[in-house]
Amino acid sequence: MKQEILDFYAERNIPVHKMIIVGAKQSLTPESIAEAAKIVYDEIQNGLEIKQIRIAWRVYATAKQLVIKQEVKKEDTISETYQIVKELKAMLEWHMMPWYKKMWRWINGNRSPYKSSHR
Repeated sequence: MKQEILDFYAERNIPVHKMIIVGAKQSLTPESIAEAAKIVYDEIQNGLEIKQIRIAWRVYATAKQLVIKQEVKKEDTISETYQIVKELKAMLEWHMMPWYKKMWRWINGNRSPYKSSHR
């Protein structure tokens, strides 16, 4: 973090290291609090009016939003991984199936689970 950002919060008696300690009690990561402190600093420098007593709460709220966005990205990755595993499971089941069941399904129009099946 830049020294000018640290000085900005220190001038207002809101040291970043103490915000990180308090944020840890609210289940916020130190990285999210540091990133939120940068965002709030930029907002204030761009003309946002915030009372001094509300600055730390604004940092915590922004950090919570960042944590939620990270969790959503993780959940999206998990759901994509689940779909890939589901497709691989279908392919494995097809390969482990005896030849006569494959033939019977092929005759009845239920081809292989592959997307590029021979039709």
